Amino acid sequence: MKAKKTSTTAKSTKTAAAKPAPGKAAGKTAKKKPSTSHQVSAKNFSVREETLNGWPVRITTYTIDGTSHCHIDNASPGAIFARASGKNRDDVERNALESASARLAQTRRVKLPPSP
Repeated sequence: MKAKKTSTTAKSTKTAAAKPAPGKAAGKTAKKKPSTSHQVSAKNFSVREETLNGWPVRITTYTIDGTSHCHIDNASPGAIFARASGKNRDDVERNALESASARLAQTRRVKLPPSP
């Protein structure tokens, strides 16, 4: 005689544990970022436009916490291609201008034929 197979499925009585949020480990809490009360502000901020080696440039100079900064970008798209930092504002600007002048001297200009 063949025995009948009976299958009974017992339902689990365990409750599902709460899943942690994606990217978080279970049982861990996020660390709070320390508050920063020190605010940085630029002093002696100046922006001027000049022509350097036939190219229009924008020269930005400012001082933060006693250190002078200068960066030079091409005026149209605003891509910074020379910068300098130091204690003396005049020296910083002169160094940035020298670097910008050297880079612009290496840039070649292509003259396009007139359009019909």
